[in-house]
Parts: sequence; C-alpha cells; structure tokens
Amino acid sequence: MASQGISPTVVTFNALIDSLCKHRVSCEAEKLISSMEKSGKKPNVITYTSLLHGYVLEGRLDEAIVLLDTMAEKGIEPNQHSYSVLINGYCKIGRLNEALRLVEKMRNQGLKPNDVIFDTFLNAFSNCNDPDEVKQIISEMRDGRELVDEPNH
Repeated sequence: MASQGISPTVVTFNALIDSLCKHRVSCEAEKLISSMEKSGKKPNVITYTSLLHGYVLEGRLDEAIVLLDTMAEKGIEPNQHSYSVLINGYCKIGRLNEALRLVEKMRNQGLKPNDVIFDTFLNAFSNCNDPDEVKQIISEMRDGRELVDEPNH
C-alpha cells in the first residue's frame, strides 16, 4: 500500500492486527502496533482489544492484564468487549476469582456486565455444585452491586 502512495488507516491496521492475533501471532501484531504508532496512527480500543484476544488465545493472561492497565495509562479506556475477552479467558481455564475481579474492575470504570459476560459465567458455573450461589452471583452482577462472596473453586 505504502509503495503505491496509499497510507493505511487505523481501520486497516486494526484489521491486520486482529487477523494476526486470531492466528496466534500476537508478537507480529505488537510489531505492527509499533509501526502504526511510528506512522502517526494512534491505536484505539479496538486495536488493544484485538491484542488482548491474541494474548488470551496464546495463554498469555498475565500479559493481557498488564496490557489492560497499559491501555488506561495511554488514555484508552477498555470497553465491555475488552473485559469480556479477558473474563472469558480466565473462565475457560478455571480462574473464576480473577474473572470476578475483572467484573469489579469493569464496574468501577462505570461499565456493566453485558449478556456475553453473563453467558460466560453461566457456562463457567455450569458444573458448580451450589446453584443458589450461582444465582446470587449472577443476580449481584445484574444489579450492579458488590460481589460479596466469591465461589470456592
């Protein structure tokens, strides 16, 4: 593109970054983000959410959490989708306490859990031996109240 005098837009970069992350080569996506910034294009929440997804797919959840904080430091507020990517990753590997902490962090940012996040937790809790506890957690998430008791998983 550049050789033809066409400058890629943020949307173009995001599409490439998303594709790289879906193919589990987030290291290449990181390089592309660096190139994007050098060309004067500012990464946005879509850029970083794609990278978060790549990290989750590669099992790099600890790095994903760091990236979530880096986004905020750069003035890019994570959105519901950003959080749902991470929550899903933690739920899939059974780290439900971390997923619940992300819900709290999300709520502290003024975001409420959406249907995707509820579905993720419902799937994660489907093997839970205490259905009343599951009902309580889902109810508290829906009401936007503090999560009082975390499940013992």
